[in-house]
Amino acid sequence: MLPYNSASDVADIYTTLTTTFASGLTRDVAWRRLQLKQCWWMLIDNVDKITAACEADLTRTPYETQCFEMMPLKEELHHILANLDSWVTDGKLGDINAAWRMFWGTTVRKDPIGTVLIIGAWNYPFHLLLRPFFAALAAGCCVVLKPSEMSSASAHLIAELVPKYLDPSAVRVVCGGPIETQHLLAAHRFDKIFYTGSTRVARLVAKAAAEHLTPTACECGGQNPAIVGKSADIELAAKSVAYTKFTNAGQICLAVNHVIVDPTVHDKFVEAVGRWMTVFTSGGEMACLANDRAFVRLSTLLSTTNGIITYGGNHNSADRSMSPTIVTNVQPDDPLLAEELFGPILPVICRPVNEACILTTLRPHAHPLALYVFSSDTTETDYILANTRSGGVTLNGVYNHALAPGAPLGGVGMSGYGYYHGRSGFMEFSVQRPVTKLSRRVLPLMWHIYPPFTKKEAGLKTLRRNDNVSFKRGEGIEDQRKKWSFGVSSMIVAVGVVVVATILVALGFSGVFGS
Repeated sequence: MLPYNSASDVADIYTTLTTTFASGLTRDVAWRRLQLKQCWWMLIDNVDKITAACEADLTRTPYETQCFEMMPLKEELHHILANLDSWVTDGKLGDINAAWRMFWGTTVRKDPIGTVLIIGAWNYPFHLLLRPFFAALAAGCCVVLKPSEMSSASAHLIAELVPKYLDPSAVRVVCGGPIETQHLLAAHRFDKIFYTGSTRVARLVAKAAAEHLTPTACECGGQNPAIVGKSADIELAAKSVAYTKFTNAGQICLAVNHVIVDPTVHDKFVEAVGRWMTVFTSGGEMACLANDRAFVRLSTLLSTTNGIITYGGNHNSADRSMSPTIVTNVQPDDPLLAEELFGPILPVICRPVNEACILTTLRPHAHPLALYVFSSDTTETDYILANTRSGGVTLNGVYNHALAPGAPLGGVGMSGYGYYHGRSGFMEFSVQRPVTKLSRRVLPLMWHIYPPFTKKEAGLKTLRRNDNVSFKRGEGIEDQRKKWSFGVSSMIVAVGVVVVATILVALGFSGVFGS
């Protein structure tokens, strides 16, 4: 059994990490780079142990673990190490006027947010814990890692490897179940909590964090729809959708939850999905469901559906196996659509694209983490994008928006909030800290901010010059579609102000502005 940390252990860990952060150790970019490189060697040196742990927890093949755990983590490390120096460099404000830029030099620092807690998920126990962890290291945070106790072999391995490769004064692993996690959240104030998992638990995490005014990022998944239009490449759509139900037995937050298919291609699509499911399962390599609770939940849903099981439907409680299953003639109020399935069942809804868009915006389907659109018609695709909401979108494929290097991954509404992957993850664990340095030359220009104000009535005309704008009262919507000259005129005014002000300051005419 996975050994859990006691409350006193957790208190000691918390004290150690907060003390380390206060010392400034993790602000050193060289320290961050070294820790990230140590993460690389931790992965490379322990490939066999990681694949064995995933097989023990999920009966997942080594190849699938390589594709969905190891490769994304290694690519993320490559990306972070290649871009870290540019990310940590102070940023400049590009949308301020010339006068401000000349006299008030403003930059934006990216400081680490502090000591953070990262709570991983059981379905991808390494990927979903370590990828945000890499971002937190890059940002310069101290980190408590909480792996999911439901993937006990993986959690045990993470607890074993992290202290061997990483600085124990700044990075620690805490193991425990729901009770231990509740205590961890209640007893200690973290500067950020990053959670991956179900919406139900995300609410509990966010509620506990709110007691400490701790900001959170939650990656929750959702009922991700695939919309198949009448112009779609049916073989591509069917193969892609079947693939998401085979991979990890559909236990992926980005997997297709259900498909809405245009009536003109419905039968052809269903036949093709079944054919590809047969191909994918022919090697006997499909993962099992995570636990007995997941098996009972899905098998119960399958027994209560009002739809028609047209493919698969086989399941065995002894080994928690469930074959990919297609259910057709599904209506929007079917039990299968009451919650995120997170398994190998595929409900198919027969509707045209306009109705499909309406269905994806109705609760409980309104906030998916991902949307997949299969269509060869640009007008149709644009219509779908304009009339739906989701965290991300892949057109004519699956998962690709989450695989694009540096592209932000995050949800909307009930599928979560906050972003990670690439620079987005770095910024999620950073504080944007504007720093403005005033030049002595600018002090005479700040006459209007100091009292007594009764002596400055004449200067009100100067202050009111900003009231002049290039748009007019009573404009309509069509006026907004025209190109504005606002930017050019504002720039001309700003340059004029700079020139005049510079001359006055150079000549020492500060008295012009009043005492």
